[in-house]
Amino acid sequence: MASRALVLWLALIVGSCGEDPTPPPPVESGPVPGSLTISPLPDSVVFEDEQVRLGFVVRDTNGAEIRDHTFNIRWSVADTAVARVDHAGNLKGLRAGETWVRAQLLVVGPEITAQLPVKIVREGEVLWRVAAPAGERFTTHLGPSLSRDGMVVYVSTGSTVTLNGRLYALDARTGARLWDIELEGDLAVYPMVGPDGTIYTTGENVHAVSPEGAPLWSFDLGIGPPGTFLGQALSPSGDTLYVSGGRNVWALNARTGAVIWQWQGGQVVDLLVPPTVSADGKVLYAPRSWGSIQALDTHTGSLVWQIADPEEQPYEHNHFAHGPVPWGELLLTPLRFRFDAYRARDGASLWQSFSGNGYTEPVISREFNLLYEQTSSHGLVALTPQGEVRWRSPGRETEQAPIWSSGPLLDRNGTVYLAGWTGFVAVNTRANGVPRWRYPASESDTLAFHGAPLLTNEGLVLSFTRDTLYAFRTQRAKLETNSPWPMWRQNPQRTGVAGE
Repeated sequence: MASRALVLWLALIVGSCGEDPTPPPPVESGPVPGSLTISPLPDSVVFEDEQVRLGFVVRDTNGAEIRDHTFNIRWSVADTAVARVDHAGNLKGLRAGETWVRAQLLVVGPEITAQLPVKIVREGEVLWRVAAPAGERFTTHLGPSLSRDGMVVYVSTGSTVTLNGRLYALDARTGARLWDIELEGDLAVYPMVGPDGTIYTTGENVHAVSPEGAPLWSFDLGIGPPGTFLGQALSPSGDTLYVSGGRNVWALNARTGAVIWQWQGGQVVDLLVPPTVSADGKVLYAPRSWGSIQALDTHTGSLVWQIADPEEQPYEHNHFAHGPVPWGELLLTPLRFRFDAYRARDGASLWQSFSGNGYTEPVISREFNLLYEQTSSHGLVALTPQGEVRWRSPGRETEQAPIWSSGPLLDRNGTVYLAGWTGFVAVNTRANGVPRWRYPASESDTLAFHGAPLLTNEGLVLSFTRDTLYAFRTQRAKLETNSPWPMWRQNPQRTGVAGE
């Protein structure tokens, strides 16, 4: 193999074990001057599913990297209960654990060796976890968010003692706490990140916090402790913050908190659902928790159209933590007992689906031909753009969602991640929703997850229970960015702006 920096991609085959292979003969190539050293990159190498990447650099006695030279390599393993080398020379992972792998490079002239620490992990393994401090709980409505550079995770808690909230910034790779700040009023909603890195939270008050954890401004909604979640969204430019809180909808200057306009919804405190901004930034869709949906002009706050709550079935239109999702000419609206599609430009009803209860926001496939809905009664459901059921995920209540929280996430491999009543689950949409893995691994164990899944740049998928934030290992998964709506609130910053 020849490369500027020797990087090997080897198959990791799980199965029967063979003996260490006979080393291959050296490759005839030009002489290498002096003695050589190997610098492992990185210090710890991770096996993931069926592939392993081992990277290291070969240097001469002067420390200069040797490039464009051919090497033959043979492997040996310290702990053969963790990994072995088969007859073909492939590293074979047997179980999760740590061991040392010895790499021997055969060149014309000198022979050099190095030992590399190898940690074998499995998909769905917990990489790190963070417990909420005593007297605090993770905001059970919705989920964590990610900084624009992908390095920081933001998550909020509410205190059962002070009734104030606390915003935490965590290292996205390790979960280490970077900073935290107490903010007045229960943080009843998810952190949202603007283009300049400002973090916004909405509860009794709206707060803006700098990326370094300094308070920038706050705005009193004047509704008292909400006792439930409230909604927020950003304009595509990030200049305007939209807050759906209690009786009203506000447009605030995102830099100063100054009111731009206010839409008054009435006397009932039911504007508690996250609003959604159209892809062109011209329309704000703001649903009520108990019925109607408003389309508001984002520049003036004037009413464009409204869908009234049908009085004969008041709970049919019950919304929870799930905002409407614009998709082309459709406005997809998750409700308590059904899933509706309206025409986005005028609110005309197009179709209704009754394939389950307690719908979440959907995620949309990259082919634009399916939308995946997590329900509280039938797990994951795949619907066509016409509202017809294509399939339901097999099995048990594991994939079912709490009706007031969460929402699925779609990665580029077609895996959908679900926070459910009895565990956290990854399902394969290319196999009609067959589970790939779940946590806890045993189906006899249960753990209620509430946090909408978040995928980091390192390929970790995050979710939380009431008292613990978990980071799970994936196959270096990436968010399906070719989808117009691949996760709850559309993107890792949770801005609620529709994709094209």
